[in-house]
Formats: sequence, structure tokens, C-alpha cells
Amino acid sequence: MDIQKHNNYVQELISNSKKINYPQEFDGTNPLYLLPIYERLINNCYCYSLGFKISSPACKLFRPGWISNYSFYESSLKENGCLFPRYESKEKFISAVLNDIEKLKIAYEIITTEIDINKVNSSYFQSSDNQSTILVAGTGNLEKGEFHFVRSDLKGFSHKLGWYYPPEQIDNIEDAFEQCNCEPCLVLRLKNYK
Repeated sequence: MDIQKHNNYVQELISNSKKINYPQEFDGTNPLYLLPIYERLINNCYCYSLGFKISSPACKLFRPGWISNYSFYESSLKENGCLFPRYESKEKFISAVLNDIEKLKIAYEIITTEIDINKVNSSYFQSSDNQSTILVAGTGNLEKGEFHFVRSDLKGFSHKLGWYYPPEQIDNIEDAFEQCNCEPCLVLRLKNYK
């Protein structure tokens, strides 16, 4: 992808972010996720957690850091025809997420970056109003660019595994991250477009 295509896709995402209202409804029953593979809505946990429902090539930018930084996209590890970002540290991963959200002009508040895995389902993960959603981000193997995202919905939490599976509601955030070999490292409150 050249820089002009990248910039066009980012503009498309910014336009779409204006239409997102938080908190989101759980979207696992959306028929667009359940169509045959060649027709279905394809996105990953990052795209889903932010509330995007897109089926354009722009969805391929949903790896933390790619939306906000074309050079990071270009320098990402290529493996079996796929691009994977490498994060030098959890702090670099967190910075990549925050830079993307700022680029998308989504208002946010950092709740914590100090997460006790044994208290993952505690009260700071609950949304205090009907104007925002909680996003929980985590990393696994930083060299391989492993990450996972969970979001709060109007009723509970949900996430999406990989690109091809539909979203699912979850009761235990800790289990969702363990399923992906990741640990939470960032909790944000996302607010409507600024």
C-alpha cells in the first residue's frame, strides 16, 4: 500500500468515526458477521472494539500504530504474506493505540495503565454513563505484534477473536485475554467524536 492509499483509508476511517455512538450495542447477532466468508463483514478485535463496521480495505489498518503512522505500517514484519507490527515495549504499544485514537478524533480518557490481572473484572472496568464505552487493550508476544481488545457494551462486555469470527459476549475479561495469550495493559473510556 502506498502512502496515498494509506491516507485515503485513514480519511475514510475518520469519516466513519464521526458516526459512532458510544456505548455500542453487542453486535454478535449482526447477520453481516454470519454470511459466507466471501461476503461477510471482516474486521478484528481492534476494529470491533472501537465500534467500526466496515468492509473496505481500510479495515486492514487495524493494528495499533498503523492508522497514525504510515512509516510504522511500512516497516512492519512481513510473515507468510501478512504484515505484523512489532512493539518494543508495552509503553510503545499503548502509545500506538493512543496515537491511532487521536488520529481518528475519538475523545478518550485514560483510566489506568497499571492493571492487576487478578482484579480485571473490578469496578474501574464499568462505564459510569451512557455516553461512553470502556476499551481494554492487552499485549502478548510484542515481537510478533500480538494484541487483544475487549469493549463494554450497553449490557456487559464483548470481543472478537481474529478477523473471521463473529463477536461474542464475555462474562470474564481475564479469560478473554488468556484465550489470546495476552495480558491487559490499558483501560480507556471512549467518548463520542470530538
